[in-house]
Amino acid sequence: MFSRGIFGYRVIEAKCKKFLYNNQRKIFLETPIYNKKYSLTLYFENEELFTEIRKLLYDNRENVIIVAGKWEKTEKFNCFGTKIMSKRQIKVTKQLI
Repeated sequence: MFSRGIFGYRVIEAKCKKFLYNNQRKIFLETPIYNKKYSLTLYFENEELFTEIRKLLYDNRENVIIVAGKWEKTEKFNCFGTKIMSKRQIKVTKQLI
């Protein structure tokens, strides 16, 4: 795992937070799966893509999620974010948490 944070182009394994999304087109995840060291925020510009991914993740809250993107730090401590432009950036695995 990354000791100083998640920066640059990375593929991250995460799980859903209890508070999964808000109405500002943001979805919240956490990683590593069993340690919960970092919070992840997925930003969406497309409302239709946000709705589709939100439903996919909500239906698979107990599964491991893989997210690819260019990660940057946010204003919160130990919180990193990336823009989601395509469904191909997110994969839900069959592995249960």
